[in-house]
Amino acid sequence: MILTKLYSNMDDKFEPIVFKKGLNIVLGEIRLPENMKKDTHNLGKSTLALLLDYCLLKGKSQNFFLFKHFDVFKEFVFFLELQYENGKYLTIKRGVENNSKISFIKHSEKDRNFVHLSDDEWNHSNLPLKKAKLELDSILNLEVVKPWDYRKPVSYALRSQDDYGDVFQLKKFGKHIDWKPYLSKLLGLDSSLVQSQYELKEELERAKIVKKRLEKELNGFTDSLDKLEGLILIKGEEIQKIKQQIDEFDFELEDSSVNKSLVEDIDTQLAQLNKDRYYISTAIEKLELSLNRDKIIFNPKEAKAIFEEAGVLFEGQIKKTYDELIQFNKDITKERQSYLKEELKELQNELKSIKEEISTLNKKRSKALYFLKDSGAIEKYKTLSNKLVELEAEFLTLKNQESRLLEYEDAKIKLEEIKREIDKNRLAIANSVKESKNRESIYSQIKLNFNAIIKSVLDKEALISISQNAEGNLDFKAEILDNNGNKTSQSDGKTYKKLLCMAFDLAVNKVYIDKPYTHFLYHDGFLEKLDNRKKENFIRLIREINPNSFQYIGTLIDSELPNRDISIFKEDEIILTLHDDGESGLLFKMPTW
Repeated sequence: MILTKLYSNMDDKFEPIVFKKGLNIVLGEIRLPENMKKDTHNLGKSTLALLLDYCLLKGKSQNFFLFKHFDVFKEFVFFLELQYENGKYLTIKRGVENNSKISFIKHSEKDRNFVHLSDDEWNHSNLPLKKAKLELDSILNLEVVKPWDYRKPVSYALRSQDDYGDVFQLKKFGKHIDWKPYLSKLLGLDSSLVQSQYELKEELERAKIVKKRLEKELNGFTDSLDKLEGLILIKGEEIQKIKQQIDEFDFELEDSSVNKSLVEDIDTQLAQLNKDRYYISTAIEKLELSLNRDKIIFNPKEAKAIFEEAGVLFEGQIKKTYDELIQFNKDITKERQSYLKEELKELQNELKSIKEEISTLNKKRSKALYFLKDSGAIEKYKTLSNKLVELEAEFLTLKNQESRLLEYEDAKIKLEEIKREIDKNRLAIANSVKESKNRESIYSQIKLNFNAIIKSVLDKEALISISQNAEGNLDFKAEILDNNGNKTSQSDGKTYKKLLCMAFDLAVNKVYIDKPYTHFLYHDGFLEKLDNRKKENFIRLIREINPNSFQYIGTLIDSELPNRDISIFKEDEIILTLHDDGESGLLFKMPTW
């Protein structure tokens, strides 16, 4: 996959740009003296990369220049032509106003113009963005990066000034899971194992949250399921004994309108209501306690102890991951509190109703019991009834705890199972790295290419290396070495860090040169800060890479030319010249926005 042409429906404001195989130079000329010492010139060198990314179906963002200045660009429709196989070309159409509607047309000749093509003449017309990405991924068929789609290698192919801070991690990739599994795939490792390690870690953190929640609900009673089951057995036995005593009661009544069945009926109702009141009151108390205690208390000492136990320093990305877990817990807590508050309100209303009914029945019961002779029996009956209510409520509470404790035991088992899976996966990753180290492997070939590129430009050795951290995840390094094989401080300098980034991109492209891949690179400011000899070495190196299958697009300001001599580039290598002397020199021929 290489780029062949970029144009729009407004040639007077955006002139067509034709790309070629091999070296493509976008040159910015600073003609106005007042701009000579400026670091940025807003000619459009960096904007061109953004526009290419947009045409390759980058998602919409309000901060993107086309939408940030929507009134300026809303009438534009852009067309990107690319070659995806020998003799096969594809043109992608994407407007600004209707940015989510994408059209494709395949053709066998390059440098075409489809501005005036009607909708029904396109192979695919006005596809939704998501479906269009799937279609483009199918057409490009970049098997070497599966299961990722074409957007991943495109991200590395379009290096902006913000993407030279790290050789492997682009600025847009915040989490390690966003890029390390893909990079592992690119280096010939088993990316599924690397992906799984991050997914298992996330699963582990979720399991820890569940276990912590159950511990709170159990109020610390997590020692022994057998102990709890013993308490339930004892309470059940007590309930049966009380019920038997109540069943044996016989009341002698005076000859009156009050009969035994009436008293028993009232007592039965009161017993049930008192039991309900006790249970609901207990439930309300627990809900109120849960609402008061459902807060995330971040204890740095506890967090540090946990991570030290895991062998991880509590800093950097770990803190960020912990913050994300905290936010995840807060989201769960917020939803749970909403549910609990609703349940609490319902229970309070139900409790109020029960109390009113108990009050009414007590008055009726008092009046009925006036006629009973044996007041001692009545008091004993009342005592037993109340005791039964309390015991049954306690029994239900214990049964609920039993259910929670069973969940807790399952959570502990799951936690240990995940930990075992993480350890097992850690070993599998280590074996994958080990197996990739033979000289003919993709990883070894990329390492050799990387060193050869740095050697030809700087006359120094360079090394890509992989190590495994305490969590079992991979760390990638790219370093410039001294004569003893030790890392030099040059690796950390901004200029050489950029060179390492470009060397890595080139090394990967050389390895995949005969396979379906994004065989184009866009490096913004590619000669910046290098000395003249190294600039010449790098340009010579680019020309030596297979010009029939590879495309390099480099941008620079004329002051960055080796010896300020434009003749170092062939005339056909300079595909676009921009300048600061009027709108005609800008990428978009109109007032700056």
